[in-house]
Amino acid sequence: MSLNKILYFLAFLAFLFVWIFTPLIDEDEGLMAEISREMLVSGDFLSTKMNGEIRFDKPPFFNWLQVFAFKTFGLNNFAARFPSVVFCGIWVYFTYRIAKTFNLKNENTIFFLFFSSFQIVILSLAGIQETINNSCFCAIIYFIFFANKLSLNLRKILIAIFISISFLTKGPLVFLLILLIILLKFIASILIKPHHGINIKFELIEALQLLFSFKTIAIILVLIMPWNFLMYQKYNFDFVEGFYLKHNINRFLETKESHGGNYFYYLIIVFVGNIAFFPMILTSIYKELKTNSDSIFLSILVVVFLFFSLSSTKLHHYVVIAYPALILIVYKHNLNGSLQSSFTVFLVFKLILLTVLALFYFDKININDNYFKEILKESKLEIVQFGILVFSLILLNLFLKKYNQIIHLSFINFTFSLGFFYFVGNAMQKPIIEIAQKIMTQNLDIKALSHYHPSLSFYSNRVLKMGEEQSANYIFGNINELKNQKGKIIFSKSGLVILEK
Repeated sequence: MSLNKILYFLAFLAFLFVWIFTPLIDEDEGLMAEISREMLVSGDFLSTKMNGEIRFDKPPFFNWLQVFAFKTFGLNNFAARFPSVVFCGIWVYFTYRIAKTFNLKNENTIFFLFFSSFQIVILSLAGIQETINNSCFCAIIYFIFFANKLSLNLRKILIAIFISISFLTKGPLVFLLILLIILLKFIASILIKPHHGINIKFELIEALQLLFSFKTIAIILVLIMPWNFLMYQKYNFDFVEGFYLKHNINRFLETKESHGGNYFYYLIIVFVGNIAFFPMILTSIYKELKTNSDSIFLSILVVVFLFFSLSSTKLHHYVVIAYPALILIVYKHNLNGSLQSSFTVFLVFKLILLTVLALFYFDKININDNYFKEILKESKLEIVQFGILVFSLILLNLFLKKYNQIIHLSFINFTFSLGFFYFVGNAMQKPIIEIAQKIMTQNLDIKALSHYHPSLSFYSNRVLKMGEEQSANYIFGNINELKNQKGKIIFSKSGLVILEK
């Protein structure tokens, strides 16, 4: 077997192992899985509820897919992540379809660039909505700007379907971003290349027709309005206020749940999230600005980064929707020559991380958060195991560097990302699974103080009590939440506690 084939096989085994054996990580993975479990148990497929409480933040499409996976594979980690993995394939496919329009050699390179992003690897596996939303965004961009060989009617139908799926997954955000990108693309074209005005005008009209034609709008309304109508009928203005006003407008005007950050927040996120090939990104963006400054990819980057940087609520995964644009720019400029710099930067990053892990292991970093401090104290084994993985990847980095192939860089990042996901997941969630088993075997009447550990409900296969108004014999929470609570501690591990009142 060639070295590359060995790497493919190892990567597949590692992905399958992490997919199955990493516990669902709180808060997001646990939340989605528990909402879907409660749908399955209650038979209410309209509402998204967590521990019996209605939530208006996300529509239910992802949960419908999870319910199907649970019915097919059972209530387990594999099934909870199945929809994300499937839509990751769709995400890769449309990125690949766009790459083919460049008529460059080595089209498969786009696949390896795709999985050279730390955040993309994590999101492709995590059982949350982002991969579905991002794949829909990529598909819509493809059908508007790169699918000229298809008939206009077919493009309208497919655009409408993907807009509807994205709406039923996360709301109207993708439609808004697409509209802003179209407008910026053509404003930039007029300002930068005014002599192309006639072609620009024609392309703008075609793009807007694809979005706003009667057929497109009609299909979108047919697909999304039944859920909207039934939700309004059931919850009246609470639905409008909770879903549209709070989670699709105020989320970007006000900081929610302390998820804030300064205007440079996403520059740091992009650097860390794409550390494996960041030098290639810088070089390729510079070349794109020089050769094609009105490109659709630059418009995507500007709109996405400005929109979320100006937003009051900031989460690291928001900007991943623009990562295929970064990857396509790198692929377009065929920057094999800057692989050496990427190998070096990634090597330095892993050396720094290895040092930080050592400091964590020997308690040499002062941490103010007691809950996080307890997690580290109980996770010495995971720190050592992840440290061994990072050290092994450093040696592999040095060995493969001389081959100078994007395949090898992608494999190192892919393995690193999976290792991070696995060890963090086990460090955080093993106590949750232990508590869940305790709840089931002893049939504890228990109340959770907050919604930050929803996987406990999933793994204990029950709806937990929540809120001050509900009483229970036992209280669950982390040490920060329970510092003012009185009672006998019957369980304590990794900063998670059960009190007997």
